[in-house]
Amino acid sequence: MTRPAHRHISLKMSVFTGLLYFAVASLALLTSRFEGGLAFIWGANALLMAEMMTARMRAWPRLILSCMFASTIATALFGIGALAAVPMAILNVGEALVVAYICRRLGVGRQIAASMRELCIFIFALAGVANVLAGIGAGLVVSILLGGDFPHIWLQWYSGHVLGGLICTPLLLILLQGEVSVVVPLPAGGSARLATLGPGMSFGEAALLEGGARSAEVRADTQVECGILTREAFEAIERERPALAIRLLRQWLRTAAQTVVRLTSEVSALHD
Repeated sequence: MTRPAHRHISLKMSVFTGLLYFAVASLALLTSRFEGGLAFIWGANALLMAEMMTARMRAWPRLILSCMFASTIATALFGIGALAAVPMAILNVGEALVVAYICRRLGVGRQIAASMRELCIFIFALAGVANVLAGIGAGLVVSILLGGDFPHIWLQWYSGHVLGGLICTPLLLILLQGEVSVVVPLPAGGSARLATLGPGMSFGEAALLEGGARSAEVRADTQVECGILTREAFEAIERERPALAIRLLRQWLRTAAQTVVRLTSEVSALHD
């Protein structure tokens, strides 16, 4: 069974995610706080969860650090103060990490709005695990550092973060989704799927570089938006921006190598 591809997140995209996290967190703190407490609807973590659930795991540290810094600044400036800003930021990104990890381990991806199984797993991870634990941490931080009431703070955290996650994360995942399958016809009829590509992935490189017929078909599994790179445009990039052309070629080579490794593993498994 082919697993859905996950997006490549660049350093610039990670920084942009942190800036967006800061904006969403600040808006929540300025407009929807409980009296003297936490945000009524905390949608910032939904952004981080959606990014992590659709990104390659090696991009997670960059996303976590970017959003942790954003959370610290937002809480210090507009939330419960600088004293609790760092521990609350750790709890924020910890919540997103727990949800993303559970969902990734159990095969939950971009379709939680369309699959009852994936939606139930997401709700369990968000409401049954991550925010129960993170809420305890938030209650302890605020009660120890600021003298708050532990049960009251736990309830504020839990309701605000669960509500924000349930409302915002499925919508963000829909915005980030879009998958196509690469298939080849079989001699006996029908077709076989070689790979499933998601946002940030590319296809048609062989035809672009060699100029020949395509070796496989690409079929949309969901609603998809694609950019088109023509042979003429790529040749212009080679002339005017050779460094970018080399980066594109390296990415295509890396994708091809990963496909060869996976297909070799699948063929070997068939003969075992």
